[in-house]
Formats: sequence, C-alpha cells, structure tokens
Amino acid sequence: MENIYQRNLPTDLELNGPILSFIEQPVGIGSTVTGSVTLSGIATVSWATTTPSSFGTISYQWYESDGSALSDSSTITGSATTTLTISNLRSPQDNGRQFYLEADYNATDEYQTALKGTGNAPNEPKKSDTVGITVEPLIEIIAEPATTETVINTTKTFTVDAGLTDSSYGNVTYQWSLNGNVVTDGTVTDNIGGEVLVDGPQSFTFTADECLELIDARNITIVTAAGTGGGGVSGPGPTNGGGGRTGRMTYAPGQTINTTLCFKIGRGGNPGSGTEGGLGGASSYAKGGDGGPGPHGGGGGGGATAVYDEALGKYTIVAAGGGGGGGSGTSGPPNGRHSGLGYGRARAAMTAGTSSPNPGDNGSNKGGGGGGGVQPTGFPAAGGGGNGADGNGGASGFDENRTSFAYDGWQNTSGSGYVSINYTGKTRQSQIVTRNTVVTGAQSNTLTLSTDQVGIQTVSVAVISANATNSPLISSTANLVIRDNASEYLVTVEGVNSTSTANVSTIDLFNGEYEFTTSTGDPTQNAFIREYSFYSPDKDLNVEMDLYGGKGADSGSKSGGEGGFSRIRFTMERNVEYVLAGLIEAINAPFLYKKATLIACVGEGGDAGSASDGGFGGGINVAGENGSGGNGGNGGDLIVAGTLPSNGYYGTLTSLIPVTPDTTSNEPQGGGRTIPCARGVYWRDQGKAPCEDLGTVKFRNSDGTEVTNTAEIARGYKSGYNIIQTKGEGEVSNSGDGGTGAMGGKGGTSTSGGGGGSGYTDGSVTVVSTQQGGSQFTTAKVIMRIVT
Repeated sequence: MENIYQRNLPTDLELNGPILSFIEQPVGIGSTVTGSVTLSGIATVSWATTTPSSFGTISYQWYESDGSALSDSSTITGSATTTLTISNLRSPQDNGRQFYLEADYNATDEYQTALKGTGNAPNEPKKSDTVGITVEPLIEIIAEPATTETVINTTKTFTVDAGLTDSSYGNVTYQWSLNGNVVTDGTVTDNIGGEVLVDGPQSFTFTADECLELIDARNITIVTAAGTGGGGVSGPGPTNGGGGRTGRMTYAPGQTINTTLCFKIGRGGNPGSGTEGGLGGASSYAKGGDGGPGPHGGGGGGGATAVYDEALGKYTIVAAGGGGGGGSGTSGPPNGRHSGLGYGRARAAMTAGTSSPNPGDNGSNKGGGGGGGVQPTGFPAAGGGGNGADGNGGASGFDENRTSFAYDGWQNTSGSGYVSINYTGKTRQSQIVTRNTVVTGAQSNTLTLSTDQVGIQTVSVAVISANATNSPLISSTANLVIRDNASEYLVTVEGVNSTSTANVSTIDLFNGEYEFTTSTGDPTQNAFIREYSFYSPDKDLNVEMDLYGGKGADSGSKSGGEGGFSRIRFTMERNVEYVLAGLIEAINAPFLYKKATLIACVGEGGDAGSASDGGFGGGINVAGENGSGGNGGNGGDLIVAGTLPSNGYYGTLTSLIPVTPDTTSNEPQGGGRTIPCARGVYWRDQGKAPCEDLGTVKFRNSDGTEVTNTAEIARGYKSGYNIIQTKGEGEVSNSGDGGTGAMGGKGGTSTSGGGGGSGYTDGSVTVVSTQQGGSQFTTAKVIMRIVT
C-alpha cells in the first residue's frame, strides 16, 4: 500500500508564509486639554526566500492590556486600523490605561487568482508593544459664583465649588477678582461716579428740543413761545409775518409731581425771496406752512412749540406759530388772525381729545402758522392766506386738567420759540464718591465682601493648579448688587419627621443662601427630618437651587462615583407647597416636588466594588455613568424632560412592596424608575389621585397624622409612597450597589462598581447648568438662593 505521507502533491500555494513584524510600534502618550489621545502602529511582512508575485493583506485590531478587543463607538475610532483615537478621557478613570495592537496576515486564495497563493504567517497574530496613556487631570467648576444682593456695610459671600477631576494630584488654589482687578485681603478703595438729589429753586430755558426730569416739583410756572412767521415780498419791501403765541402757564397748581417734560421748540418761518416762498418754521410737533411762490414770494409760517408730559402720556400745552407774510402789497390779514391765536381757541380740544389739538394741516387746526399767500393767484396747502394775503396764525391749546393760565399771553416777534420753566424741586447732580470695599478670602474658595456705596460690582475667580492642563480656569462673572435699603425674601421651612410636630423656621434669603442637608442618624428620633416642606408666605420669589446628589460609598482604595449636579431656577409661588424628599441616608439624592409633581432630581453616584470604582450620578437631563470593571452595573438611563411614565418600579436593593400598577425591577441587580407624582399612603386610601391637588390644608404624615404646626397652604404632596428607592443591589458583598435617581443605577457583579442614577425634570424649571458627576459630598444636599 502506498504511503500517503510520502506523496509529492503538486500545488500553486507558497507553503512558507511570510513573517509579520512591526515597523512602527505604538508609543505611550499623555492627553491634552481636549482629553483625547491617538496611538498608531504599522506592521509589514517579509519572506525567507523569494517574495511571491501575489500576496495577502494585513488586518489590525486594538486591545486593552487585559485582552479586551476595542470597537468603534462615540469615544473610540479606528479600533480596527493602524491608528486608534480615544476621546473624552478623564483622570483618574482613564489614567494609566494600556493598549496594544495585533496584526494578522490574510493569505491569498489560490482558487481566486491566477497567480500563486501564499500560506499564513507562522507568527500571527503579531502583537505590538503594550503602551500606556497618561491622562492629566482637568479643573472643573461644579458650581459657579452666584449674583447676590445686599445693602451697604453688610457682608455677602461668593463661593465657588471646584476641584480636579483626579483628586490624587492635590488641591486647587484660588484668586478672586473684583471689577476685573485681582484683589487681596484688605480694603479696596476706588472713586466712582455718583449723583445726588439737590432740592431748591430751579430755573431752565430751552431753545431746542430737550426733556427735563421733575422730581418732587411744585410751584411750577412754564412760559411757552412759538415761532414767528416769515415775511413776504411785496413791491419794493417786505410784509411782516405774524407773531408766535407766548403764554405763561401755572403747571399742576397746588400739586407736587414727578414726571419728565419734553419740550418741542418751534422755529421761526423763513421769509420769501424774490419769486420763491419761504419754508415754514420747523417743529417736531407741528411745523409752519410754506409760503407760496409767485412774482412776490410769501413767508413761511412759524412752527408750534409744545410740552409733552411723560407721566400722562400726552401733550399738555401747545403755543401757536405765527402766519407768514403775504407776497404782495397787502397790509395785514383780512380776518385778523395773522398772529398765533390764544390758548382759549383749542382748550376744549386738548382736554377732551386724546393728546393734542385736532389733527389736520399746519394751519389753525394744529398750531403751526399758515404760509403767506401768493400773487396773483393761489395759496399754499398749509396756509391760511388768500391771493397775496398773509397766512393765518395757528391755534394754541392746553389741558385744563393739568395746567391753567391767567391771561391769553403775548406775541413772540423775535424769530424762533423757546420754553422757560421755574419751579421748586430736586435735580440730579453728578459727583465723584469714594467707595471702600472690605475683602476677605481673596485666595480661598469663599470670598466675603462689604462696601459703603450703592452700586454694582463684578466678581469672578481663577481656579489654579500646576497639574491641570486647563489652568487657570476662570469662573463666570457674578454681580454684587448694593442697594440703599433692604427687602425681605422670606421662606418658611417645615422639617417633617415622624411626629405631629415639624421643625419650623423662617429664613430671609436676602441674608444669603440656605442649605437643605441630609438628615443622618436614627430615623426613629423626632429630630430626623424625612421631608422638607417649604413655601414663600409673602410674595412670589425667583429662586435658584443647586442640587447635589450624594457620592457613592468607597470600597478600600476604590472610589464611589461622584453624585450628579444641577443648578436650576424657578419662581416659587406664594403660599404654594414645595417639598424636598430623598435627603436621608437610604436615598441620598434630592427629589424636588411642587405640590404633587416631581419637578427636578439628580442622581446619586454608584458604590465602588472591591476592585472597581462606582459610576457617576447624572444631573438633570444626564444619564448615570456605568460602574467600572468588566461587570460594572449600568448607569440609570436618561429620561427626556416631561416623559416620565405614570407607573414605576423599585430597585432591587429595597424590600418595599409595590402597589399595582407599580412593580419591582425584574433584572438581577436592576435599578428602579420613579413616578411623576407621589401616591402617598393616607391620601391614596382617601381616593386622591397621585397628581391631584389637596387644597388649602396642613401637611399630613403617611399614616394621616396632621402635622399641627404646619401652615394651611396650597398642597398636593402625598407622603409615604413615592418610589424614590431606585438603587440596584450589588450581586455580592464586595460588589457596588447602584445609585438612586429618576432611573436608578444597576448593581455591579463580582467585584465591580455600581452604576450612577440619572437626573430628571418635568420641564417646568430652567436648567442653568447640569453635568454627570461633580458632587463629591458624601451626603446629598440642596442650596437655595434668591435671584434678583
């Protein structure tokens, strides 16, 4: 029998495949301020003998140092190419990660080519050097300084919450600036422009349009003069234009008023010239009519002068312009109305009308003087003169509800009009004042200021670190608003415990921020605050809140995830209930309700496992982060604003029993999902729907006990059943639990960390800032301040 192992079979395959080698090895690299790194490696092949006429290709795959293959995602590109890019790197999570590249030779197939194929590389897959990346920390500002308001010589504080993304690199330092200038502790003195009110006799004359502010004005007298009409051309010499009306008026007799008067000054009419008529005098209230052309041009009428009272929103005095002289030898108007007419002519129109004499042309109906007539035929459209005749004067008027006059006045024959006003009252006068601002904490995270002058100063802080790539990081600018007298911004806070008596206090947000803290200790003790109910007793308040989720628990050297952070603004309506739940150790994340409805919450960080960190909690509109490790728990999913389903489910960590339609998570280590309105226990048994208002009542505990010292306000919150217990339980004792949130984080398995909880809003609050992580506080808290 033939020995088949000794047969010599013909083949076109190059049995000896190539040898793989790297001509470019990956090199370890540090991240830039963008948090992105790029690694590259290139392999080649070589043959021991002759290079074949046709050979295959090289494929690539990048791996973590633990052998996990990478794949492209939102943060990874090029995982199957020679160049790998990883973005959104953070320290410490990504610092020290290691990677390598594998090259694999893909042999040609002899059945698919006329040329000879090749065999596989005997040393495939070829592994590159393993290299690490260094991710330097970044400075992050969690909570910016907030604008605050106070009165002179009263201290106010500005606080920044900032740090490094990797606390192992040390602490940050601070440098505050005031009005754009770096400051140190002590007194900053500067000169500022100011003004004072000076009371006494006041006298002003205006020959051009201008406004005058009257402050505590009394004994007011106003003289108004309109423009004179221009002369016409007649034979060897001119004919005179009519005089503008002038009158002295007593304004707001017997009263003390505060208003602004705006004066519209009428100009004199222009004379005729040769055969051209003169233009009417300008006025931003009513100009004079133009003179007519002809062999002898007529003069233009004078413009009207008027007084506008901003407090009333109307004109209150109009002085009539004079008529233009005729363009002929005619002497004087045929109807005796050549000059501006007295105030009695239009008084009824101004008093009964909307704001001024009757609208119409620039003649007698509105106050401008008519233009002079022409010779031998025609007259101007705005004029009142006939053939060659002088123009009519305009009609004056006043609002008898605001002013009066003793006599009809006199004529202005000197050209343009004017206004003179005399009164006793206050005027604003500019002055330079010295401001002294006392500064403390200029190189700390809390700056304290007080100043002795009214005004606004700007405040910002530089956060500095020698180890951070984005140092210094400058905060946003806040304002210190100093007023001359205080206002109250009162809020009543009812700390509800398990008894019929709450811990009630009234705070004034004008005096600074108020902090709601997590109640720790024995929940059976009367001082243990389960929920905070709070309201504004006097007026609607515009408030700002910083919501901090609690940090997940550490495990040995592994860190729990940071809690989520959000800053929100909303209007706290007068005598309407707002409730903060979740500020207890078992929940450790703030849930804010307006009456029945959940309006905002942020997530708690996931607990660390014995070998891996926990995931960060999410702020409003931000999902929770997955826990670290190969079996880390998933972070809570993002729930779009206003889309929280009406049914919920508990996380696996709690032993509470759901009530239909609610359930408990059916996933191992699964996180839960909260509900949009608390159902309560007592109120549920009374048939109240979760989102239903309760009317004007006192607060009741879950068993129906009325908390006697709480206020009767508009309420809706129902205590005792709200499904905010959304943590997922870790698989074993050395794996991390998930964090509380609108969607709770899933617990880790094996030794991995738990996922962070997510944040949520119903859309009724304004989200100023929000982020994943940011809160390194062990327990959750909320800071409230006034927004002005």
